[in-house]
Amino acid sequence: MDRKYLEAMEELGLEPNFTLKELRKKWLELLKKYHPDRYQTEDESTIKFAEEKIIKINEAYNYLKENFEENKENGTMDYDYKKYTNYFTDSKFWEKMKEVAKKVGLKVTSYALILYYVLEKDEVPLKDKIIITGALGYFILPIDLIPDFIPIAGYTDDVAGMLFAIKKCMNYVDDEIKEKVSAKLVSWFNVERDYVDNLLKDI
Repeated sequence: MDRKYLEAMEELGLEPNFTLKELRKKWLELLKKYHPDRYQTEDESTIKFAEEKIIKINEAYNYLKENFEENKENGTMDYDYKKYTNYFTDSKFWEKMKEVAKKVGLKVTSYALILYYVLEKDEVPLKDKIIITGALGYFILPIDLIPDFIPIAGYTDDVAGMLFAIKKCMNYVDDEIKEKVSAKLVSWFNVERDYVDNLLKDI
């Protein structure tokens, strides 16, 4: 699964393992949302923004559509992230969180914390724990060891990997885990509890 494919997914707001039906639905929603006619303005900068956004949306849609089958068959997240399991340890995880939490933002931090706390549960099968440690291992991986790392792209790969792992382990994300994550986020980001709870509601 190449970086361009992941960036196209992010542009359209798609999660790993999306279907062609979901791809088309999201594409149409975004075209409608950013159509210049919706803005009812003559401001050139606003119109230009909308037009450029439409171009990006179409480019992302076409790339995902053209490469869907290849990535479905050959770019499975299971394989991509399992090879990073050895990079995960408790101490390295918390060191990384301390280093990058404020940089990556509240949402990405919440994904990482959710996976960490799911990993602590005894009932999670080994195969799912391997996926989780792989996704978190990639998150922990030093930047200079990440193939083709592009600083401006940020943590696109990390987010995709963590979303995939969360989707695999949704049955284990209970209220207790959300409570632990919420407490950490409120403490680290100095935000209201209600704001964090709303963020976690859809997970």
